[in-house]
Amino acid sequence: MPRVHFNGSHHGVELLATDFAFDVLEQLCETQDPEDIRRYKKILDDVEVWVIPTVNLDGVDLYYHVSDHLGRKNGRGVFKKAVNDKPWPARTGLGQPQYGYNRYRPNDIRVGGGVDINRNYPLHWGATGELSSSEHPRDYWYRGSAPASEPEIQSMMNMFQYTQFVSSISFHTVSTRILSPYSINALQNPPHEKDQAWQLALKMAENAGMQANGKYYLVVKNLYSVDGTDQDWFRMVEGTTAYLIEGSMHNPSGAKRLDAIAKNRPAWQTFLDAAPSSTIVRVRDESGEPLIAEVSYSDVPALNDEHWLTRCDDGTHAMLCFGTRKVTVTLMDGSSQTKTVSCGAHPTIVDFTFERPQDYSLEAASCSTGLCETLYSVDTLCALRNQTCPSVPAQRYCYIDDTCIPAGTTKDLGVFRALGTLKCDPRENNRYWILVEP
Repeated sequence: MPRVHFNGSHHGVELLATDFAFDVLEQLCETQDPEDIRRYKKILDDVEVWVIPTVNLDGVDLYYHVSDHLGRKNGRGVFKKAVNDKPWPARTGLGQPQYGYNRYRPNDIRVGGGVDINRNYPLHWGATGELSSSEHPRDYWYRGSAPASEPEIQSMMNMFQYTQFVSSISFHTVSTRILSPYSINALQNPPHEKDQAWQLALKMAENAGMQANGKYYLVVKNLYSVDGTDQDWFRMVEGTTAYLIEGSMHNPSGAKRLDAIAKNRPAWQTFLDAAPSSTIVRVRDESGEPLIAEVSYSDVPALNDEHWLTRCDDGTHAMLCFGTRKVTVTLMDGSSQTKTVSCGAHPTIVDFTFERPQDYSLEAASCSTGLCETLYSVDTLCALRNQTCPSVPAQRYCYIDDTCIPAGTTKDLGVFRALGTLKCDPRENNRYWILVEP
């Protein structure tokens, strides 16, 4: 069954993005409209829907409980009380802060005070220099100390590599745009008239009509060239038809908020209507066991050296389909097969059977393209090295000196043990040991 993903609020200040994601849940689970019930039932008979309303929970907490200047970035280092720091005034609203917060303002914050997690995905991380992300912790667009350094991003990557979504929407706010990948200028998009993702986005924009701000959605490659974003990584690693919707407003209230949510709804409904029209490729050996293999599609060109692989658990790969296509499956030993399929209103299953390569292993089959160490999550890479498939929740690891170290592992400092012990704590840093003082 194809899987579809929605998420909101990579930037915690963008509250309307969470509202958009909750609207998906509310509509699918609670609508009383008979026509919508029939519409959603038809979709859900063929499609599995995953929704994460808020990716950046700490950012939302900062916005609500400390200051509305905060929350674009996550809570990295913000909860540590600084010496002689002036406290923020008490906030009214959902509650009061339970910790002392560092002073935390855009472009004037303490070192280590938060990471823009939608600049932290490993695809082309830091490639634009200081243009749309930053190496400086004080900056609003600080991209983190390393690719996928943040626990929120490791969790998102683990989920995607375990689940493999056929399509996704990441909700944001303000610009009234639909971004169709890739958003970084360094990566090519097909010509618009041949780009299935672009054409679906145009239909989403058309069906959404005028938004609450009096504007119409425009389909664009980007607002500006951005590195380290979610939808680009989703597309590169999994082949997901991944959009970023910049909603019409920021944080409206009252009737304006409800109007913005309702007028955005046809965009994601149109997107969801398309999901059942998918190709599900299944690759097995002669005994019926799943195989990891590379899948390519004649109507979706891999212009950026993409390598889309079947899932470790069940040997499947799914992709939206809007007509007839050739599907080619290639194993790590170079053997390949091609089949032609026509897609319809329901998922089309395409089966391939191969002889299992003699030197087949999960790591070798997944990492033969050389992308594991640069684009995969640490937890997925280490699972494959241990000859197990990624899982959700993931078994957590640190990756230090080319070695996978289970979370919680400690290391004695020998003659320097009086200083403490070293510990693998992926929440703090999944690439280095953390010093735990005695």
